[in-house]
Amino acid sequence: MYAFLMVLLFVVFAGRVGLTWRVFNDTMDENIHVAAGVEMWERGMYSVEAQHPPVARAVLGALPYWIGGLRAEGRDRLWREGPWSKADPETYWRWLALARAGNLLFAAVAYVVVWAWSTQLYGKAAGLLAGLVFVCCPNLTAHAGLATLDSGAAATTVLAAYCLWRWTREPNWKWTLGAAGATSLAVLVKFSAITFLAPLAVFYWALAGPHRLRLRAVLPAAAAVFLAMLWTAYLFQAGRPEVQRYTGRPPNRIEQIPVAGKLVPYMFGEGLAEVFRHNRDGHRAYLLGEISMDGWWYYFPVAVALKTTLPLLALALVGVAAQRRSREMLYPAVAVVVILAVAMTARLNIGLRHVLGVYPLLAVLAREHGWRVDGSRESPLLCWQPGTRPNPWRRIPTTSPTSTRSHAAGRCAFWRTATSIGGRTSRSWGAGCRSAASRRSSSTTSERPSRRRSG
Repeated sequence: MYAFLMVLLFVVFAGRVGLTWRVFNDTMDENIHVAAGVEMWERGMYSVEAQHPPVARAVLGALPYWIGGLRAEGRDRLWREGPWSKADPETYWRWLALARAGNLLFAAVAYVVVWAWSTQLYGKAAGLLAGLVFVCCPNLTAHAGLATLDSGAAATTVLAAYCLWRWTREPNWKWTLGAAGATSLAVLVKFSAITFLAPLAVFYWALAGPHRLRLRAVLPAAAAVFLAMLWTAYLFQAGRPEVQRYTGRPPNRIEQIPVAGKLVPYMFGEGLAEVFRHNRDGHRAYLLGEISMDGWWYYFPVAVALKTTLPLLALALVGVAAQRRSREMLYPAVAVVVILAVAMTARLNIGLRHVLGVYPLLAVLAREHGWRVDGSRESPLLCWQPGTRPNPWRRIPTTSPTSTRSHAAGRCAFWRTATSIGGRTSRSWGAGCRSAASRRSSSTTSERPSRRRSG
């Protein structure tokens, strides 16, 4: 049943996203990303704007190329005398819808990671709630419907964080290679993942205990995985492309660096240099009535606070408060903090999309209370107790001998509040729960064997 509900939730999510493919015309970056992806399938090379890596672009260009018959015709854009300019409206919308459909792959990856992480931490019901929170998030829904890189960056960043967490719990070769592969994939979707995942890996390593994780054998294996995936993603394109087309700033003189084109692909080194230069020069941005080229350190916290639904923020904060003493809860929470802290140092304040990865993590944190963290440790039950002052949030432990009775009493208090309509309170739930709790408590006491003192 849980598997069916999880699949059903994502089908509804995909349907809602698909309804927007032919409603909104392409954004500024979509035609560049799609052109770069189509070029990879059409010509077997990558030469359109090095500032973004190729993996997500290849995914976005696959369906238009193989199903829609789109060809880039050697251009860096699909507009400006490109194929989109020459096509009729129906063909344009079909190509755009096919490109946007490719992003559902990354949305599915993020959805599965949220479900798996929540389920392993708190149980199946918590995984279902996390999936519901995910599909109801407006920011994730909106970016999943565009042929841009932000949804892919969020999905692969969360996937890497999850694999790093599993590696700290099970430091075997399976999760060592899995974490290395997921981290490499995130970097090959968007370069900003380097700045997020490098400090996150250090924090996870420290949380798990450095004595448990031996890096001497791990780092060479991770480097080998990264180089293999890097060269594959760039189609083993070693030197500088014969025809190098840029859609923004002129190319850097990356050929002066010895490793460019030898140890790593030329376009990879050029792309990193372009990103760092873009961040150094800044970008025109707007916040709270002000315009700046340098940005603001508080841009992303303000953006997240203003553009996140209040229920999601409340569920995430309450989830953290309910499990603040749990080491396992620290991992997704630390990932949120690291992403925001790193983003606050950047000068590129051009949208919430740059920290879109925090939303799947918030969905993991927004879980139902009272489920087990692992087989031997239980979390405290957090429920609303009306009429208690000054602290209405009462923590009821679930590890006492009368845990069943306490749990039932807490649920009664919750239902007394939830069923209040028009100032009148329905007490049928409370009476039934109290009766059940009393019967359960008396039966447990009567069945408990008596202990006699010997001698």
